[in-house]
Amino acid sequence: MPRASNSFTVLGMIGLLGAAASALGAVLVHFPENQRTIDSPDKKYSIYNKDSDQEPNHSLYIRRHAPEAQQKILDYGRHVDVMWSPESNAFFVNDYSGSSEATCLVFFADGLRRLDVKDLLSKIHEEENLSSDHLYVTCKKWKKEGIEVSVSGRGDKYPNGFDRKFILNPRKQELRQVG
Repeated sequence: MPRASNSFTVLGMIGLLGAAASALGAVLVHFPENQRTIDSPDKKYSIYNKDSDQEPNHSLYIRRHAPEAQQKILDYGRHVDVMWSPESNAFFVNDYSGSSEATCLVFFADGLRRLDVKDLLSKIHEEENLSSDHLYVTCKKWKKEGIEVSVSGRGDKYPNGFDRKFILNPRKQELRQVG
């Protein structure tokens, strides 16, 4: 059986390492769970979780490492997902506030300007979907052109449910439907 050349093996390993390194910023972290912190890809920021026996039960904070500073991002009741952008300038939080509801918030690391994806959906006439009994607006991943967003649920108008995909350009605050 022929053996792969050493140069082919080395190039393959370099490719795998490069793909793994570029994916480091694309880690979706669930809070509260065992992991308490998620670092930005450039290591300038950390997002961490604090739990409490009293209300609010869970809070997310952001810590800037130089100069040292921290700020509360939000309080949440059940659980959240967090993912940094590959450039470390923004992150999104999926807040699963109830068994029939989830919403995605996008934050810009410099100043924590907040963008609510539901607000943008109402601007593009998705009111019928937003009034559904069960509504899940979740950010899935960062892509070259923006954030992949899923809007799914069911209600009186959609008893069998619906599922729509969008791309969010957070800088321009624009959503466009895809697929």
